[in-house]
Amino acid sequence: MINLKSKIFLFFSSYTPLFLIILIQNHNAIAKNFGIFLNIFEKKHIYSINDLLVVAKIIIHPTTILLISLFLGICFLLYLLNKHNQLAQDKIKVYEIENVTSESMTYIITYLVPFLSLNLNSTLNLYCIMLLIATIGVIYINSDMLYVNPLLNFWGYKTFKISGEILNRDKKVKDMFIIMPRKISRIYKSNIVDFLQYDDGILIASSISQEK
Repeated sequence: MINLKSKIFLFFSSYTPLFLIILIQNHNAIAKNFGIFLNIFEKKHIYSINDLLVVAKIIIHPTTILLISLFLGICFLLYLLNKHNQLAQDKIKVYEIENVTSESMTYIITYLVPFLSLNLNSTLNLYCIMLLIATIGVIYINSDMLYVNPLLNFWGYKTFKISGEILNRDKKVKDMFIIMPRKISRIYKSNIVDFLQYDDGILIASSISQEK
């Protein structure tokens, strides 16, 4: 079972393309808020209640929340993918395998493209979009869509759902997600894969130590 923290960060990373598009379209609002923020903190005197309210308003502004979400999503994904360069800790023999990489295109068309038809420059619309994204996030987390991530495809990673046996633990596992780097072009039943385990539901492959 993938832990909740990983699910949330994977969801953020799956929506980073949309977050980036929204932020680019609202770059004037970001620059304006950043300028106000700097002006307040450059003051030499004690901050007034009005100053603190303005800062709070900037912090809860949709563009600020999206910037934070974008940063967290990208950082988590980079941290996750960097693990395939580390030494493998375990080996798993593959019994069943399903390539779920291609489902990312369906995800883009269904969950990302429709947002582009909305007016992304309206603050009210941005709050509505965030509410809708949050709703989709709950569905994403609860319906096991964690393997659907456009950024993984963009960087050449493939995602598989596998069942097999972790050899050095004599432990059988089912429906685990394993992320394959670009250098591993194919994986078959009976392959033995070297991997690092991020959590109970996500494996990061480093190499195939035994071919079919």
